[in-house]
Amino acid sequence: MVKIENVSKAQKNQDKENNKQANGVVQVQSSKDLTPEISSENSVKENQFRNHETKRIMRDYSSDLIENLLSNEHFYWTKNCLQNHNIPANIRAKMIDWMVEVLCSYKCTNETFFVAVYYLDAFFKNSTINYEIND
Repeated sequence: MVKIENVSKAQKNQDKENNKQANGVVQVQSSKDLTPEISSENSVKENQFRNHETKRIMRDYSSDLIENLLSNEHFYWTKNCLQNHNIPANIRAKMIDWMVEVLCSYKCTNETFFVAVYYLDAFFKNSTINYEIND
């Protein structure tokens, strides 16, 4: 005859823990359980403060920033960058194609490509040496 014992759930869980520890198995609590909960009220107040400050700064300084950018735009404009050089536009296009190949091989972002093209054009615009093609 088999004897059936009534064992509570807590006792069963405790027995499982003891068996795991005896077998060298260690349970690790997830980091989510260990991190303190951030009050949603504090984060909402912080976001409201940031939004208010951003609006205040934009209201106070946006016109000055735009005016400054527009007044200095001619300095940064790279249109007609090849006019002082004996380099045709198709050679510039070949240089840009080469830049695309290099940037793709290094897995660079699109922004890197545009900055590189800007630097190329700015170099030609601001250089005092007259460059020519030497094929």
